[in-house]
Amino acid sequence: MSTSKQTKETDAEDITEKTESAGATVAVPEIEELKAQFNELKELIIDVRAVALDDARMLNDKVMVLEQAAVSTDSMPQFEKPKQLIADSRQFTHEVHDAVVARLAKAEAATAALASHVATIAPPARNYPRTKEYTVKDGDTTTKIAKAELGQAGRFTEIATMNYDRYPSLKTNSNNVTPGWKLRLPA
Repeated sequence: MSTSKQTKETDAEDITEKTESAGATVAVPEIEELKAQFNELKELIIDVRAVALDDARMLNDKVMVLEQAAVSTDSMPQFEKPKQLIADSRQFTHEVHDAVVARLAKAEAATAALASHVATIAPPARNYPRTKEYTVKDGDTTTKIAKAELGQAGRFTEIATMNYDRYPSLKTNSNNVTPGWKLRLPA
């Protein structure tokens, strides 16, 4: 296992321990980090699976070629050693395949556990009794929306705060909104 994979596993375990010991109260940036790690793990699994399958196919093709050559030399004692090498190669191919499959299963289980954990620590939805909803249009910012809908551009922070649970990216850049978002506005 490479150092970067060990670091990622350690980071995921540390985050899990911190969130469990904190009673599942997690800041949104940690959730985003967990989601990023989850997506990174998924990509890694896909890449490893593709490489492993290609390697297995390549080894199998080479063993098949060697076996075909060995069949025509069954009655020649000088080919006993190469035939043994072919048999050993086939065994090694199966062992590598089994090891890769076991590691992939473990990685997929860890990914599923991480996904489940991320789902349990998402921040709860807030209840805002008197609100109206606004659908973001192209070119909108929370400042423009606040000016148009609330009469004061400076009230953009209220809009951002009311929508942190829906759109966590508003915590880092409260004016970066995407067309189609449904924002809660103070009534």
